[in-house]
Amino acid sequence: MPRSSWAADANRVTDDKPLRLAQNDGQNLYALWQQIQTLEQQVRQLRGKNQMLEHQIKRNRENRKRMYEDLDKRIAALEGGDNAGADNEAAKDAYRAAFDKLRDNKYAEAVSGFEAFLDQYPDSAYNDNAWYWLGQARYVQGDLSGALDALNTLMEQFPDSDKLSSALFRIGVIEQAQGKNDKARAAFEKVITDYADSDSADRARKKLQEMGS
Repeated sequence: MPRSSWAADANRVTDDKPLRLAQNDGQNLYALWQQIQTLEQQVRQLRGKNQMLEHQIKRNRENRKRMYEDLDKRIAALEGGDNAGADNEAAKDAYRAAFDKLRDNKYAEAVSGFEAFLDQYPDSAYNDNAWYWLGQARYVQGDLSGALDALNTLMEQFPDSDKLSSALFRIGVIEQAQGKNDKARAAFEKVITDYADSDSADRARKKLQEMGS
């Protein structure tokens, strides 16, 4: 091969090197850009999940606050009742012991305490509240059938209880969780009809809106 031809080929090889490097760099940059896009998408997804979890936590805190916010008032009303004597004092102590377990998130002990209280003091003035909180404690534990039994007992045996609107709303929530949407709607509608000015009625309206009613 003539020297001039060999030199020309060598120059071409040498001249192609920057082009190949540029192509490789471009491919690497594109791959890096794709990785960054994937990571950004994953971050957005995680942020969305975190926002959902924060919303659920907030709702749970609000529900718990509503559950306990009237404690002192209701306990005081019960303690101011006309039932006097050692038996009433013992019933009050048993009731408050069970409620303290519920307040401290010791749900299994609260359930046992309320069940024992209702068995030992079937005629106590505290019974409607005991059935209500028993239903709530069972609900938090995931015992939906047991919660329904307790709340329905309250509805049937204590038609004048001030816990009825809250109990009926919770019944609707449980029916919905069990996939019984017709019964859930009926419960929410009854809350609105019978207890129109209550907080439970406002919550029932929101539930019906979420259900598309």
